[in-house]
Amino acid sequence: MALTAPTYAVNNIQELDDLVQNQATALKVLFDKTGADTKTFLIALLAELAATTAASGAKSIGVTTIAGLTGNDVQTLLAALDTAIDAHLADLITDANGAHGLKIEEGAWTPTLAGATVAGTNTYTEQTGTYYKFGNLVFIICMLTLSAKDAAMSGGLRIVGLPFVTALNNQQGISIAQLTALTWPASYKLLVPKFYSNYVRLLGSSGNEEITTLPADIGDTFLIRFSATYRI
Repeated sequence: MALTAPTYAVNNIQELDDLVQNQATALKVLFDKTGADTKTFLIALLAELAATTAASGAKSIGVTTIAGLTGNDVQTLLAALDTAIDAHLADLITDANGAHGLKIEEGAWTPTLAGATVAGTNTYTEQTGTYYKFGNLVFIICMLTLSAKDAAMSGGLRIVGLPFVTALNNQQGISIAQLTALTWPASYKLLVPKFYSNYVRLLGSSGNEEITTLPADIGDTFLIRFSATYRI
């Protein structure tokens, strides 16, 4: 909506000579006219602003289309914006599509100790896992304790059953909280778990090289507890 601009002279007083003599009547006319013209203009302007016909009135001043909002006047657009803000604030992490583009999931997974050649069927006193998924990052907790290992298990040890397949093999980022009943050669002092596909390889390290951890390296009461973050 375009408002009507004033058409009356607005600088007639300024155009007078700096020194005016014997023109009191003329000056009064000019001052009176300016006041009257301004009053007439303001009355008309207020009427325009108060108009309710299509594309008229104050609510249609400077209206433009706003992507994502429905409306062709200021008041309608403000109401649509208020609704959109309320919906934005009400968006919850637990919604099916997440909140504001970020989806967070929480769930359980079952960590299982297995051999790479023969998985084996071990017996557990504890076998629990929890995961939290933040977009393409997954944080996991693993608590696994054996009560007896399967003698048939063979090959490099791994923990299988990750809730999501990793985006990159050889990822690290695992923090071990507790580890018992594991024996390495004297030169190997560090466990270096690494992500591969949907499992974690349990590797030993001397600091210069890695070795595969084998079933013979663990006891029947092998225990491992760790947390980790990996990308999917």
